[in-house]
Amino acid sequence: MKINPENFIVNEKLFLNYKSFFISGNDESYIFALKDILVKKFLKKGFVKKNLIDKAAMAPDLFKIKNKYIYVCEKYIDDGLVEEIEKNQDVLIFCEKTSTKNKPIKQFFSKAKSRALLECYELDKSRKKNILNGFIKRSGLVFENSTYWFLLDLLDNRFAILNKELEKISLLNNKNDTAELASALIGDQSADANKFFFKIQL
Repeated sequence: MKINPENFIVNEKLFLNYKSFFISGNDESYIFALKDILVKKFLKKGFVKKNLIDKAAMAPDLFKIKNKYIYVCEKYIDDGLVEEIEKNQDVLIFCEKTSTKNKPIKQFFSKAKSRALLECYELDKSRKKNILNGFIKRSGLVFENSTYWFLLDLLDNRFAILNKELEKISLLNNKNDTAELASALIGDQSADANKFFFKIQL
C-alpha cells in the first residue's frame, strides 16, 4: 500500500500495522532518516535488528531463542523472501532510490495492505505542515498564529535537515520569539546540510 512517509512520523503507532516496508524516492537523506526512525520504533517493541544480505541471514538462533527480527536490506532479494519473513511474524525494511529497475518491486509492495511503499521526496508546504503539526502536538507546544506561519516558511524542505531544526526549536527558551527562531535556524541551515550530506557519502 502506498502511504505518505510523513504519516509514520506524525502517527507514533502506525508502523505496527505493516509487516514490510519499501522506502524509495529521490531524497536519499529522507530515505535513510526514515529508515532509522522505523528501526528505532521496532527496537523499542523488542525486535532484534539484522542486516539482510542473503537468505543465510535468516538462519535460526543456535540457542533456540525465538526473537522477532527486523531485517534491513539495501539490495532486494526476491518477493518470496519477503513473504517468508512476513509469515514468520518478522519485519523487512528495504531502501533504494527510485529507478526503472525497482518498478516491479513497488508494484509488489503497493498491492498488499500489509506492506508499505513509502516514497521520499523534497517536502512541499502541505507535508511540512503535517510534520510541524505532529511535532507541536507531541511536544505540547503553543505557537502564536503569526509565529506558526513564520516557522513553517522557515523550515527546510529536506526532511533530514527539518528534523534537526525541530530538535533545535524544542531547546529554545522562547519559542514564539521569531528573532530567536530565525537565529537558531537560518544561520545553521547550510552548515547542517553540508555535514549531513558529507556523512551520507562516507
